[in-house]
Amino acid sequence: MARIMVAWELGAGSGHEAVSLKVADLLSARGHEIVFALHEEQTHRAKAPHRYMTVAVRSPRVTPTIADPGNFAECIEAAGFLDPAVLSESLAVWLRAQHELAPDLMIEDFAPTALLAARCTGLPSMSLGGGFCIAPSWAPWPAFRHWAPVPADRLLAAEYRALLACNAALAASGCTVMGSMGELYASTKAMLTTWPALDPYAEFRRGAQYLGPIESNARVPAAAMLESGLTPEAVAYLRWDPSGAALPVLAALAQAKVSTEAAVPDLGADVRQTLAESSVHIVDWIADLPAAFGKAQFAVTHGGQGATLQALAAGCPVLVVPTQAEQYITGARLAALGLGMVIRPSSSTQELSAAIDHLRRDHAAFADRVRTFVQKQRSACVAPPESTDAWLVECIESLLNRQVNREC
Repeated sequence: MARIMVAWELGAGSGHEAVSLKVADLLSARGHEIVFALHEEQTHRAKAPHRYMTVAVRSPRVTPTIADPGNFAECIEAAGFLDPAVLSESLAVWLRAQHELAPDLMIEDFAPTALLAARCTGLPSMSLGGGFCIAPSWAPWPAFRHWAPVPADRLLAAEYRALLACNAALAASGCTVMGSMGELYASTKAMLTTWPALDPYAEFRRGAQYLGPIESNARVPAAAMLESGLTPEAVAYLRWDPSGAALPVLAALAQAKVSTEAAVPDLGADVRQTLAESSVHIVDWIADLPAAFGKAQFAVTHGGQGATLQALAAGCPVLVVPTQAEQYITGARLAALGLGMVIRPSSSTQELSAAIDHLRRDHAAFADRVRTFVQKQRSACVAPPESTDAWLVECIESLLNRQVNREC
């Protein structure tokens, strides 16, 4: 059978890893050999027990100079896409990794330099992930910050810098240069693990194929779980970080006396203690997140498409508390569609409380809109949820055979 390389370069959410592991398990069950090629920063972030050979790719990074990216070119600055010298070195590292691992196919998740290397060598590839992480094969790359428009000349300048950096790196490695940045993602098979209405680039894609959310295979050992046995009013899936973005919303839920099951890995003992006597029950993990969402009146997430789409699929409205642009885009779209609300973690206690009260008071109306929305979005996907796994495996194997069938 084939050797398949799974590449992950950028992005900090656990959703990247969960989807990659699910797909790896599906392909491994078919007899394929799986190897993970992760940027060394991702090897530190990865928490699920890898059952596969994992290689750390030590390509250089740069400290982003753009605080609020406006298009995909600015988003991938950290990988060196605006710096010819850095990108040339990074491309050489990924080319070496692909040469040493000798895969028959690459599946990339937010790994633009790995994709550039695959384009260089002609390695068949699939881009698998949410809409934000897979740029459209469109020139120039469009803006995504609808809430704070970015001047067109700035976006064009970023794309031009990215194209110069890519072509310098490609030329240095003896590869064919590109005419536009849109050619990068035109060289791969894009499979979107989201729904069209939540894809920020939907209107710029030609013949896009949407899988919808892929449910993770992850199962947490019983010893690592702290289940309360309650049927909570809210289920929160949040990430603890030094900025403490999760704390204000947890405090607001406690103040409103909302019975809440909140999965917040790595939450400090001091914060746990402040919530110990409240209505918010902190756990490290929730074993079956979709089932938990299905029992709750509303969900609370940062807006990552993994947990957020799982909540919607379970018929659960979502309160989104974003910490970065991709999450805010998702939250704003949900709010505009009447599927939930979005509120910044820096909002006042009164604003957070008002959002929570709105979701509780109008729960039935929110839930009705969610169910209607999900049904419509599923009809736009390539396969119904129960057939998605089999459809994806067939598509990947058709790429291995260099024969893309009509459906894929």
